[in-house]
Amino acid sequence: STRKESSAASDVYKRQVPVDEGGTGDAGRSEPLDEAGGEGGSVTYLPEALDDDDKSLEQLPGLDWRSLITPGTFLDAYMQACTVDDVPEEYHFWNGLLALGLAVGRDVTLDDFHPVLGNLFVCILGRTGVGKSRATSHLSRLLDAAIPEDRTDPNSRGARTLATAGSAEVLIKNFSKPHWDTPTTPGGKPILTGYGPVRGLVEYSELSGLVGRAGRTGSTLKPTLMEFFDGRPVVSNTSLSGGEHVAHEPFANLITSTQPKALKTLLDQGDADSGFLNRWIFVTGIEKQRTAIGGARINLDQAVIKLREIWNWAEPDQIVPEDIVVEWGEESAAVFT
Repeated sequence: STRKESSAASDVYKRQVPVDEGGTGDAGRSEPLDEAGGEGGSVTYLPEALDDDDKSLEQLPGLDWRSLITPGTFLDAYMQACTVDDVPEEYHFWNGLLALGLAVGRDVTLDDFHPVLGNLFVCILGRTGVGKSRATSHLSRLLDAAIPEDRTDPNSRGARTLATAGSAEVLIKNFSKPHWDTPTTPGGKPILTGYGPVRGLVEYSELSGLVGRAGRTGSTLKPTLMEFFDGRPVVSNTSLSGGEHVAHEPFANLITSTQPKALKTLLDQGDADSGFLNRWIFVTGIEKQRTAIGGARINLDQAVIKLREIWNWAEPDQIVPEDIVVEWGEESAAVFT
């Protein structure tokens, strides 16, 4: 059965999910950065690799994120907390969306021909020292405080943070949570009874690391990542050495980063043709004046409370489980189409 949310609740959720990345034009409104969509969609590449002149990086577009946020929501609290630092604010915005997706996981979908999950693959673009890692550290602190995974609970809805996966086999294993029954006879082997769902944030510190691992002979890392992004109910891998690994109903967000001038050497036409490139959001941001000593302290207390409220709201009823489906409103449908 399906539970349709009220228009008010749906509107709050929809307002928190922007349709497209964009750049700030002369009128201060958001303009598309790319046309990346689902499999088979058109692809517009980012501009030519930038030269070594640091000033040229200021030409990268920003995002009018304030027009996309509803006051009093989680994203509002998260942005108020994080934007006091010297990191491009757009980084925090997309990290907030990653946290929002992990809070609802597969418990909430957007109504469409194929129900749409709230997972994202985000690549942050910026030069060295602009604050890419610092922005991600705030996200990690938030997840640990608000929705941590209980590894002792086979059905935990919390989110885990996953280190760099060197292969598709390791990635699937990280999202696998097998359930075992205690053997009934002395000396007997545990009996596999099923798998529990896992939701997690996969971190690659650099896009070059991901691409390098995916480029190894025989690697299936890219197609496996695409399966995770597409929300496949089961993602599996079998090898002679490792046996079978199964990820049942996984929910995977991914974050990485790179310098803009490196994109030309990391991604090619094959990534566009296969649909791998279409599944990414490349985030640019407007740089701030950096603080050499000290800086603002980030207090995430209110954001933690708000994210936990969303997490609890999305929890299925244990007696009569129902899906939460967010429906399209007229405003959001008009913007998307």
